[in-house]
Amino acid sequence: MYFRRFTVHQSGDDNPLCAAPTAIELKDGSLLTAWYDQNTNAQGELSIKSSVFDPFEGRWISQSMILKTGLLSAGNPILFRMNRETIWLVYNALLGEDWSTCQVRCVQSRDEGKSWNNPNILCPEWGSVIGLKPLVRPDGSVLLPLHKVAGRDAGAAFLLKTINGGYDWSEHSLTHPGAALFQSSLAAKNDGKIMMFLRSKKNESCFLWQSHSSDEGNTWSDVERTQFPNPHCRVDLERLSSGNIIMAYNHSLTTKSPLTIALSEDDGEKWHVQTPIDLVEGEFSNPTLIQTRDNIIHLLYSSRLSRIVHICFDEEWLRTNSLRAKRIVHAPLHSRPIAASSVNGAFTDRYREVMWRPKLVLLQ
Repeated sequence: MYFRRFTVHQSGDDNPLCAAPTAIELKDGSLLTAWYDQNTNAQGELSIKSSVFDPFEGRWISQSMILKTGLLSAGNPILFRMNRETIWLVYNALLGEDWSTCQVRCVQSRDEGKSWNNPNILCPEWGSVIGLKPLVRPDGSVLLPLHKVAGRDAGAAFLLKTINGGYDWSEHSLTHPGAALFQSSLAAKNDGKIMMFLRSKKNESCFLWQSHSSDEGNTWSDVERTQFPNPHCRVDLERLSSGNIIMAYNHSLTTKSPLTIALSEDDGEKWHVQTPIDLVEGEFSNPTLIQTRDNIIHLLYSSRLSRIVHICFDEEWLRTNSLRAKRIVHAPLHSRPIAASSVNGAFTDRYREVMWRPKLVLLQ
């Protein structure tokens, strides 16, 4: 049984805000994380910082600036490995004062995060927002979840998909804006299907919603409301080497506490292991999960938006320290799922035959 807790970063007077950590495993077995950080000495500018965890020394050994965008703010960084040689970092660049001016951009590293190329525009439409890690499929294709906060599709979730290493991206499975379901978290199932969890923006629907795809994310089933409470916060899914699936989420209808880990042994049909991570009052949000090659599970999250916390554990610890309380049956609360033809929900049958290619931009 294994469990350890670390502080990756603690905010200070000049940097009062830090949030939204993301992480990937490097070739040497170390862990690279990134988060966004606010600098009050630069008119509240948000930049992206990174740090490296050495599992042999058991500590975070370095910290550096990945991206400082000058007059722009950069937030919600997402790290993932496009292929063995290239790491991508996708982030939101705010061109104005609110999320409607957001543009999704990316940088790449070919030396395991030591240096990064110039930013490229990934999603040219303003008002598209990134927030959760992509799902990399066995064939090398990548499904990247986003949602829209501006324009005629404001309030809708969608995916960008690439099958050629990020050279081209196509848009898939746009939800009806009226559903107000967004920030999709994805996980592969043992039968080859993909599950998606979404959170709702509506006050009357403080629960997580679910959908499935059986064709590599091109189309999705009708969404169903689950019995998982959700205080309008993002969640994260991760499929383990054992074939089980875990989820980090806030088990509450109203507050971002407690931060909880749930585990399913049957592809999400039942979730019967719940382990509270932080039971004290406060705000524990923006969780991200990753399992490294040594089978250790890593959870990083924001604590009160002023500290980045790193917890690492194995599946044995998760089972031993679970509440083992009432089993949560993953089933819809509605008598039937929201139909795709409904005005208020589900995925449209629209598939945009639009191929986007990242375009180089100059830092402002």
